[in-house]
Amino acid sequence: MSVHLLCSTFRVSKPPQGLPWWCILVGWLLVAATSGVAAFFTMLYGLQYGRASSIRWLISMAVSFMESVFVTQPLKVLGFAAFFALVLKRVEEEEVTVAPLPRHLLGPDPYALFRARRNSSRDVYQPPLTAAIEKMKTTHLKEQKAFALIREILAYLGFLWMLLLVAYGQRDPSAYHLNRHLEHSFTRGDVLGFREFFEWANTTLLSNLYGHPPGFITDGNSKLVGNAQIRQVRVRESSCPLAQQFQASLNGCRAPYSLDAEDLADYGEGWNASTLSNGSSYPQAWQYQSQSQRRGYPIWGKLTVYRGGGYVVPFGADRQSTSRILRYLFDNTWLDALTRAVFVEFTVYNANVNLFCIVTLMLETSALGGQPRLGTSAGPQKTDTPFPGLGLLTYLGAATPGQSSRANSCLVNLGVGLGYPCRHVFLGP
Repeated sequence: MSVHLLCSTFRVSKPPQGLPWWCILVGWLLVAATSGVAAFFTMLYGLQYGRASSIRWLISMAVSFMESVFVTQPLKVLGFAAFFALVLKRVEEEEVTVAPLPRHLLGPDPYALFRARRNSSRDVYQPPLTAAIEKMKTTHLKEQKAFALIREILAYLGFLWMLLLVAYGQRDPSAYHLNRHLEHSFTRGDVLGFREFFEWANTTLLSNLYGHPPGFITDGNSKLVGNAQIRQVRVRESSCPLAQQFQASLNGCRAPYSLDAEDLADYGEGWNASTLSNGSSYPQAWQYQSQSQRRGYPIWGKLTVYRGGGYVVPFGADRQSTSRILRYLFDNTWLDALTRAVFVEFTVYNANVNLFCIVTLMLETSALGGQPRLGTSAGPQKTDTPFPGLGLLTYLGAATPGQSSRANSCLVNLGVGLGYPCRHVFLGP
């Protein structure tokens, strides 16, 4: 009686019942409707951005989609597959074949099984095969290597986290707002060429560099540390080879800026090489100062990398003296066709947020001679000219007094619609 009750407990389990077949259509309909609504609102937002921004956004989305389909997702699948295969793999259960009972034990007698003789000739223990042992050893070694790899990855991630914490954890959140304030203050105005550069210097630069009270800039919150200075880098006359057929019709060849073509000589007033500037009002304007003499550093512009030296003219302590210096430089053609870059450099200190800010305003010129009109705002914008001959850039850096050797700098293009990422510049003590 008990045997029959035991056998009645083993029932064949039915497969679980799922959702009806039409739920698949409902699911796909919801997916299509969600995608369509998202695409519709995305198109509406794209119309507000304009054609150029929408095209850039579509290109970015297409690139990210292709990267996700062909790079990110396959690597993710391979990584998870390797992780589950090497780490979370279950031990394969050995298949034990049970021999069928003899026919006389399958009868209706419930006690026939207990009266049967045990077959003592059959071995009770079967040792594993050599191939199975080698397989278990290989699997164990793979698991050990996988766990060692995971521990090493976690150690590297911890080291990377500490490195990023040291590099970026001490940054003051007010540095960004100070940079933006100075950028908007000194980058107003249109720069078409050297004449317009002097006009910008006499208006926008001087009005913001010498504020009220005296010694402060813009709105009186940042103190001007020392005096500002203007610097230019030049190339030598006839710094590039000129074909013999054009020597009679062309007045020399002026190469783009490079370290080999840079002019390192001293001159007299008006770039006169025959008479040095003995009676000049500002003799340092015509004398080259090397990078080591200035204790400067190279600067990366839009066109190339410029040396830290050049022809330097310090500004005065007030607006009137600086205006006279700018007038003298303009009257004596201090900026000419050999000029490749002009820098206005100064340092300010804001006691409200306890930050220093190193400011470098840069004007670059190419060897093409073209001077397209540049924009006035610091954000991305559309220009009518395909090639920028002049590029006005701002170089802003902020550092706390305890971190004077580290300056946070950022280059922002003002006319061609291209942004430059922030960089770290490590300065000497």
